[in-house]
Amino acid sequence: MADETYAEALVNISIKGGIIRLDFGSQEVPDFADTASGEKPPEMPMVVRHRVVMPLAAFGQAFGMQEQVMNQLIEDGLFTRNNNDNVEASSPNFETSS
Repeated sequence: MADETYAEALVNISIKGGIIRLDFGSQEVPDFADTASGEKPPEMPMVVRHRVVMPLAAFGQAFGMQEQVMNQLIEDGLFTRNNNDNVEASSPNFETSS
């Protein structure tokens, strides 16, 4: 079985020498965070948790696959394109950040 990594966001993409690096991250919750107190929680910084390194050809192939999936999700109504041709989640099951 392949390892799984959860990521809340793609944090950075870098390219050097024909190799692309994709940094994925999630928010770091401070140990002292008390969500039951009703106080505003402290800022939770995005921390890189995993990096995928691949040749540009593999990145291009992955992009093509993602584009096909995104087009299907748009067709199914889970995402919409806005006036700037950006994609936004349109399902009430997804939170959108603005």
